[in-house]
Amino acid sequence: MSEIDPTKLDIFTPTHSSLYNACVGNNSLHNLHTYAEGYLQAAKILLSQIFEKQLLYERDTLVHPILYSARHAIELSIKHVLTKLNECDIKTDEKQLHGHSLKELWHLFEIQTQFDRRLKIIVENVKPIVKQFDEADPDAQDFRYPKNVEGVQTLEGKFIVDLITVGKLVYYLDEKILKLFELIRIIVDERNLNAFTKEMNRDELRQLSIELPSYKTWAKSEDFEKVKQLWRKNLGLSNNAFSRAVNFIKNHREFAGNIGIEHDFISLNEELLREVMATAYDVKKERIADREIEGFARMIKPDPSYKYLAALTDKLSADAIAELSAIFYISRDHRYSEEFDFVYNYHQRDFKGLTGERLEKAKKQSFFHVFSKSNFINEVVGGLGKIGKLSLAKELEKYIINEELELQSLGVSMEF
Repeated sequence: MSEIDPTKLDIFTPTHSSLYNACVGNNSLHNLHTYAEGYLQAAKILLSQIFEKQLLYERDTLVHPILYSARHAIELSIKHVLTKLNECDIKTDEKQLHGHSLKELWHLFEIQTQFDRRLKIIVENVKPIVKQFDEADPDAQDFRYPKNVEGVQTLEGKFIVDLITVGKLVYYLDEKILKLFELIRIIVDERNLNAFTKEMNRDELRQLSIELPSYKTWAKSEDFEKVKQLWRKNLGLSNNAFSRAVNFIKNHREFAGNIGIEHDFISLNEELLREVMATAYDVKKERIADREIEGFARMIKPDPSYKYLAALTDKLSADAIAELSAIFYISRDHRYSEEFDFVYNYHQRDFKGLTGERLEKAKKQSFFHVFSKSNFINEVVGGLGKIGKLSLAKELEKYIINEELELQSLGVSMEF
């Protein structure tokens, strides 16, 4: 390496290939989540280098950064979860999050995660690893320094570290922490959407709505009582807790559909939607037929959606188009059904303050934007299921099935 002048080197000033410029500070989206992932990745990379390159001489110097990175990842992960739960009124005093004791942090963690059965499972899976790292390095000093602040040798009484065992623990920890972070994201969404009861989370309420019989049969058969007793036993629910869950389901746009209670459209009507979907299927068939046209002639042929645009738009109000768009996007973007009103209101803004020709132009643009999409039929059917219109969704699935059969007969992929 050529001689360098260290006075002219600044780690925060990019002077070399941008491939190796890492984003930090104001030029990043870093938080406790990304920091925890980074330390876990560091431990994994160091371990893999030792195993793959047989760095047997370096193992005694790399062991401490490996162990510290894994321990610090645990500490940051706990702090990340507790910080995210603070966002949805499951509060931990932030002053309690500033320490480094895994034992104290884990105590808070266990208390604050008791409200959700999904969380409790992951907590129990990770607990043995946290306990082992806490006992080895209770105050985040032993993996970093050869002596503590009192001058006593760290890791006293220990002689070796089995790096293969460390590798197994780190990869196991990585898998569980990734699942934990994804679950926390979901839980924060659920709490912010008020999609839970005191005793049950959204996943459980959804599953219960699927297992309950049709609402119309509740007073006439024993099926409802069987489901009730099974869920009460498995989840330890009181009568009142189960009643709260049932009332939640009955008033939920999506889950109510599972028990046969369907909500009305806001602005659309079923007959008009049937016409739109039938027309969309005709467009699909024309597009399939157009595959026989070759070269430039196929490129310049107008999209078959255009010929139906004016007639359909004239029959649809601006609000109906906004609702149709909301149905499409709530499925395509994998959004919660609780967000439907928000998405509907968002698409209504396309027409705010418009009248006359400007309104008609906006209607055509907004409608064509979703109607012309190749996945229009699939996503509308999916969206109808999400807003509880299950009988209509089931009826309109025929277009998806028929399209699949036509494409199969031509030997064409569904992704054409």
